[in-house]
Amino acid sequence: MVQDLFFVITAIKDQAVITSRFKDPKPIGKLEDVINLAIDKDVKQIVLLDVRASLENRLINIDMIRAVSKTGIELIVGGGISSYQDMDACFSCGASKIVLNTFATPENIKIASDEFGANNIVAAVDVKKYKGFISGRVLSGTANHPIHVNAKDLVRELSWAGAGNIMITSIDHDGQRSGYDLEALSELSQYVTTPVIINGGASCVDDIETVEHYGAAYMATRSMFLSDNLSIDWLSI
Repeated sequence: MVQDLFFVITAIKDQAVITSRFKDPKPIGKLEDVINLAIDKDVKQIVLLDVRASLENRLINIDMIRAVSKTGIELIVGGGISSYQDMDACFSCGASKIVLNTFATPENIKIASDEFGANNIVAAVDVKKYKGFISGRVLSGTANHPIHVNAKDLVRELSWAGAGNIMITSIDHDGQRSGYDLEALSELSQYVTTPVIINGGASCVDDIETVEHYGAAYMATRSMFLSDNLSIDWLSI
């Protein structure tokens, strides 16, 4: 089970942060310290996301990617990736996979998967309920300026375009430790043949065991293990 679990680290530049429903990023320590904690705890797979990179028109820290890749950890990175050059830079520095979010249009996903291989491309779709319906895609990594698109159509198109994984993150569940958004997962996973990574809201090991029955191939979590005092609690597993 643990081998299918991705440990998510959200950051702004060199600061690790935790968020609540994608808002109010709270610094919890140096990004390097959190990564070293994960390494010490024998974490095998890290998803490193710079949540303000696109908004601030910059790329995720390339030097950090290079340093972490030397540890042998599978490193999936996202944040400000908006061109072929950005993707190539991340892979050249040792990223195992890249996460495209704001840049994840079907056209760009096809180009990326053709160039770097579908298995190396993760298309991220952030979802939120509006008037009882699930909508997808958040502009520039912030919940304050959502783009109201049909999430079902979006995940289907990104899957068809060649994404190796679709990562679905629930804005409503982000940082709440209230369990994954099983409704969104169940509703959206049926529209794709691409393996789905569910993210946002994990609270206990039972949540992780449950999601496979709702269509998730992989699970990602941050808040369940990473506490405000900069420690990782693996006793929950």
